[in-house]
Parts: sequence; C-alpha cells; structure tokens
Amino acid sequence: MTITLLLLACIMFQCVNTMLMIRSQRASQAMYEWVEHLHELIEAYGLVEDDERWRW
Repeated sequence: MTITLLLLACIMFQCVNTMLMIRSQRASQAMYEWVEHLHELIEAYGLVEDDERWRW
C-alpha cells in the first residue's frame, strides 16, 4: 500500500512537472514571436538597419 501511494505520488509529480515545462515553452515561444514582431516594426519605421544581432 505504501509503495503504491509513493508510486502514485511520483507519477503525479511528473505530470505536474511536464505541464509546467510545456507552459514555460509556450511562454518562451510567445516571447520570441513578440521580439520578432517588435524588430519588424522597428525596421518598418527605419529606426535601425537590418542587423544580424537581432536574428536568433
């Protein structure tokens, strides 16, 4: 019984950990897309030249 509960707790922990990782990756992707969009706006207004430092 104790081993079963311990195993169940480990599985639950892994599920929560995986969900948090997925959420973090989505947030990272959203931030990347926002930075790319910001760079496009800056280029459109001619505030900076096209610079390789902006490319990821």
